[in-house]
Amino acid sequence: MRCNSFVSRLLGLLALLLLLPQQSVAEPVTIFSGSPLYRTPETISQAPAVFGAFGGEYFIPDFNRGALNGNIWRVPSAGGPPISFASNADYVSLGGLFLPETGWGANSGRFLATGRTASGPGVIYTYAPDGTRSLFVSGGSQFSQPRLAPAGFGAYAGQLIVGDGAVRAVTSAGMVSTVADPPSFSSWFGLAFAPAAFGALGGDLFISNAGTNEIDVVRGNGTFSPFATIPLQPGQTGLRQLEFSPSGFLPGFGELLFVSVSGSPGGGGTLGDVLALDNSGQIVASLRTDLGLQKFDPRGLYFVDNQHLLVSDASDPILLATPDAFQPSVVPEPTTFSLLGIGILGLLAYTRRWRRVAGREGG
Repeated sequence: MRCNSFVSRLLGLLALLLLLPQQSVAEPVTIFSGSPLYRTPETISQAPAVFGAFGGEYFIPDFNRGALNGNIWRVPSAGGPPISFASNADYVSLGGLFLPETGWGANSGRFLATGRTASGPGVIYTYAPDGTRSLFVSGGSQFSQPRLAPAGFGAYAGQLIVGDGAVRAVTSAGMVSTVADPPSFSSWFGLAFAPAAFGALGGDLFISNAGTNEIDVVRGNGTFSPFATIPLQPGQTGLRQLEFSPSGFLPGFGELLFVSVSGSPGGGGTLGDVLALDNSGQIVASLRTDLGLQKFDPRGLYFVDNQHLLVSDASDPILLATPDAFQPSVVPEPTTFSLLGIGILGLLAYTRRWRRVAGREGG
């Protein structure tokens, strides 16, 4: 009888615990800049303080799903609706970055945007803070995500690196040369230089293929090798932008390579993902699918700090994600089950003890 009474009280306590309100936590994914104006927002770059009245704001080229009249948006540092910085009726842009304040002649400190014209040639433009546009490079097929090579990247250190059917380097004077041309790649898209702490690959260039699921590594001497093959899920069409995380963004890991996986060829898809890879090419985490996202087609990535990641979603908005949005796999939320598990373990332990005592007393 005493055992039955205890069990009843324990079950009542468990029921009460399950009814208690759970501690509120920040949402793992929120809308940072929502607007129907976005079509296919790509890279995200933060303007330096010296960039006129826009220091600290985020600049986002919009590929506009391949149509012309693509915008370069600016978003206040605290988020909110996008504001057009430049509207382009003659080309669309796939990426951008801010050039250093010195060493680039008249283009120093300007915003640089890469893309292509309607007839196909690739173009790179630079923009002054007042929106004045200047042609920097024209040629090739289509220039994608731009990067500045670090000091250790061979003869190309400090140059602009872009994808154009091959990996190209561009000097401050606009002279173009070829860094590497892997035959397996047909559609260069995302580029990112690994931080020094990324194992033996620190300082190397990582590139993604928009038409397949490959990521390669390119070294400063022009050699290249495969890094990872991403298993695409149904509805996913290829890889897009790349970005390295700050150390510790995901607990237990240092710097990781994040890759956006598209949910459509040109924007507006529903089944994309963002994956995190370690320096061996293994996928260690992905954006959870239980976050209430009805559509998701990611492109550009930008780490605000080691707790916040901005994601350009070609299904509409700019999202802000915390580390809690990423999981090795989709699992039930632990709070309720942990409380229940503690209670059940306690109940089982007490029941076994009571039976042992009852057995000795009966013997």
